[in-house]
Amino acid sequence: MDQESVEEMRQQFVEDRQKRARAIIPTPWPQLTELAAITYRYKAGFVAERGSREAKIGRDIAVHAAEAGIPTVLFTGYPPARVPETLLIDTKPNPTPDDINARGRTLIRGRMPELLVVERFERIGTSHPEQPVLEADSEEEREDLSWGDRLMWAVRDVHLDYPSIYTTVANKVDPTRPLLKSVESTDHPGMVMTDVCRPVLMVRRSGPTTVDVRFEVDALEYRVGPYTVEWEPLQIR
Repeated sequence: MDQESVEEMRQQFVEDRQKRARAIIPTPWPQLTELAAITYRYKAGFVAERGSREAKIGRDIAVHAAEAGIPTVLFTGYPPARVPETLLIDTKPNPTPDDINARGRTLIRGRMPELLVVERFERIGTSHPEQPVLEADSEEEREDLSWGDRLMWAVRDVHLDYPSIYTTVANKVDPTRPLLKSVESTDHPGMVMTDVCRPVLMVRRSGPTTVDVRFEVDALEYRVGPYTVEWEPLQIR
């Protein structure tokens, strides 16, 4: 193969990657797909009520995206019974940023991943716990780093050039009120999520086929909500 052909192939590869990077990640619910608009290198976050069907939103989106042909990496403690061929699952109980970065660069049927999903992202540990995750002026300041600070910096150590989704749960989610009113602690994973994800969406079922959605952090910086979207419960197990 001559040099010109190699260069044409390389250029086509770059253009294909750029085109996929601009595409919006599909979800099983078209109105949510349009509302969340997960694309580029966005880190998107979802907060759902503990024990609700919506608490499995990460897994549901991962399976749906993989079935649509998008190579997807899913970190979860509850893998689906049926695994699409373009879905790579990791069940480590406490993955580190190094683990996530490594999995996120693993070829899936010969293709690089285009979506990362981490369910219950508060499980993420630090890759190098013997070292401070944040520069501080004194040992006291290092010791004063909260659990939430360490989680925030761990997520920031995930460096992938495609969209990612992080999920967590709260005992109660009220999309009519700010997230802090629901979780009542700045160290709650949902509040940590607001420092590292754009957008962050609170979701709660409002009817048999609808879910209310609130933007706690909006990538477009003007939407709040709540928005009511059509959201049929799925039967994924």
